[in-house]
This record gives sequence, structure tokens and C-alpha cells, in this order.
Amino acid sequence: MQNKTIWLIDQYASTPGSGIGGGGRHYYLAKELVKKGYNVFVMAAGYTHLLSEPKKIDGEYIIEQEDGVNFVWFKVPEYSTAHDRKRIANWFIFIYKLIKHNSSFEKPDIVLASSPSPFVFLAAKYIAKKYKSKLVFEVRDIWPLTLIELGGVSPLHPFILLMKWVEKKAYLESDVILSNLPFAIEHIKKYGVSRDKFHWLPNGFSKNEMDSADPLSEHEIIKLPSSNFIIGYTGTLGVANAMCYLIETAIILKDHADI
Repeated sequence: MQNKTIWLIDQYASTPGSGIGGGGRHYYLAKELVKKGYNVFVMAAGYTHLLSEPKKIDGEYIIEQEDGVNFVWFKVPEYSTAHDRKRIANWFIFIYKLIKHNSSFEKPDIVLASSPSPFVFLAAKYIAKKYKSKLVFEVRDIWPLTLIELGGVSPLHPFILLMKWVEKKAYLESDVILSNLPFAIEHIKKYGVSRDKFHWLPNGFSKNEMDSADPLSEHEIIKLPSSNFIIGYTGTLGVANAMCYLIETAIILKDHADI
């Protein structure tokens, strides 16, 4: 029996050599799927603010192999920061390129659309319908709720209403919903979605990479107290990360010399 082909559509996908934080979620997921015998294509943008080394693309796209995974990088316009309005134009150009060139790659049996931009679902829906593929929608950021709750944007803003329409469509018309947020179903079920359709898929990690990590230098080691219980944070510093609670906790515990 021929191995099944999976398309992982993530505009912000990266590999260990291209991403600011190393390989992204779908690089590791794709690697594991390849080990299980699947033929995997990761569809990504050749430029995003999360790439340390944006791809040089002369035509419309390039294909690179990384650990058995087919990475398809589409040429899209550059923008300055994560909050640049040109980033939204970037979303729609990526979708256009994906639809335009969908027949250039091996026919998918499964299409997964990941939601840093919810609009990518529209392209995934078109492709899945064309090839009679199973359609998976992956929720990583809950749009447009994130913009409303954290960005203070009005729920009645036309762009928010458009996002909400796509969000509802994605929840109801996909075959499976995945998320790295274990309680995302509490939001999704408001749209009439059954819990059985939802599956929590947390971010994984590579044990081999962890085992082969570079040791800390002596200069770094001497900065760490050896007799204390240490609490640390590694990750993004932003509104969504609510670091104020960790700082407030540190203030409460400041008189505990052992921490």
C-alpha cells in the first residue's frame, strides 16, 4: 500500500537552521510522521519575522529536504515587525500562492491548516475538497479572541467579524480539530462543536537534541547559586505571557533566602 501524504500548512514553520528559536512545532511533528512512513510536505512562507535566515527564492517557491521532510517555501513580501499591517497582506498572498501552486506537489491524503492566521483554512478547505482529503484545523492562537481580549479591538470591527466567520467555518467544516491548548475546547464548543472532534496535541521536543545540548560555560555557571531552589522562565515576553504574576510572586518570596 502506498504511503499516505500529509500537508502541514503553517505559514510560520521553521527548521533548526532557519528559525529564531530553532525548529518549530511542525518540523518536529513532520519528522515523527516521516518515521512512521508518511510522506510529509510542510508548506511555509519564505519570509516571516520568526525566521533568523529568510529564504532566498528566485521564483514562486523552492523545495528543500530536511530530515526526510519536504519543506516548501513560498515567496511572500517582507514586513518590518510582527505588528506591521503589511503582515496581513502577507497572509493573503501566502494563501493565494498555496492555491495557485497546489497541483505542483504530491496529492495530499490529509491537509492540516495551522492557525497563526485563521484565513489559511480557506486555502486548506479548497485543497482538501479538490483532492477529497481529510481536513484538520489546528488552533494555536484563538483568533479573533486574542485581538479582542489582548489587543482591545472592538468585536464589531469588520476585520474581526471576517475573522470570526472564518473561525466558525473552520470549527464546523473540518474533520478534526487539534490544539496545543488543552482547554481550547471550552471556547470551541460554543460553536456547537462536539468534544469528540477535538484532540489536544501539545508541543513535543527532541530527546536527542536535549541529550546533545551544549553545556553551560564556566562564566555562566558561576552566576547560578548552587544551594538555592531556582525558579526561571524561558519564553516570549509579551502581554499574552502575563509575566506580571511571576514578578509579583518573586516580590512575595524575596525574603526567602533559599529561593
